[in-house]
Amino acid sequence: ASLACDGMILPAAAFIPSHPRRVPTSLHMSGGGTVLRPSSGGDDIAIENDSSVELSGCKVEGKGGRYFCKSENGITKIGANTLTTGVSYGLNDGMTITSDDGTEYEFKMEGGGLPTERKDPTMGLMFDVMKAQFGATDDD
Repeated sequence: ASLACDGMILPAAAFIPSHPRRVPTSLHMSGGGTVLRPSSGGDDIAIENDSSVELSGCKVEGKGGRYFCKSENGITKIGANTLTTGVSYGLNDGMTITSDDGTEYEFKMEGGGLPTERKDPTMGLMFDVMKAQFGATDDD
């Protein structure tokens, strides 16, 4: 294979670095870290990358610098959206998780994430599609 560069044809291998740079898989910053903050005012629950935290009826886990929530029985909510059992949902800074026992936790990510005042339309569409796919209604 070859590629054109400034009118010259060079072998594709000329564009492959001999020592590829390592790309970090997570961002480590000093400060508070990634936590679940109970709305009741209790102590923050720290979430380390590549570990998980069990809440009532769900699990919050970090994988490769990203964080997910998975409901174990379909009662857990992110915002007003009920989660489908066994499906991992991506979390962004400021999202509210309501566990099965009704306790609310604010997800706080180091470095911020999406601003809390903006709504993520993609997340809303994803919930709508999953509800339709599994035949769930807002009453379920």
